[in-house]
Amino acid sequence: MKNIKKYISYISGGIICSTIYLLLNYIINPFLDLNLTSPTGHIISEIINAPILIISIPLFIFYAATGFILDAIFHTGIGYESLGAFTFGIIFMKILNIFYFFLVGVLIVAIYKKIKK
Repeated sequence: MKNIKKYISYISGGIICSTIYLLLNYIINPFLDLNLTSPTGHIISEIINAPILIISIPLFIFYAATGFILDAIFHTGIGYESLGAFTFGIIFMKILNIFYFFLVGVLIVAIYKKIKK
């Protein structure tokens, strides 16, 4: 029973982190970009985006490596941005973003439980 509660807390942490990522990307940031046209508004928007960008560094390195591999295979001439040149690549990046932030949430819960003990 104790193991089931542990896994449920991991899954709930992943779902919460993925939900926060989706809310920031698809609701909050477009709202801020449309309504806050002043320099202060853009600064607030960048402050909100900064933690997501810092957490996403390993994901962006993976995208760049995948883009270089695609460039080597298909000779797109774009380089590391080759993954974004294909429709499947964009869908792959969106799905991997959600999965990555789910795993980040699981990792945060695991670290919290280790610190709590």
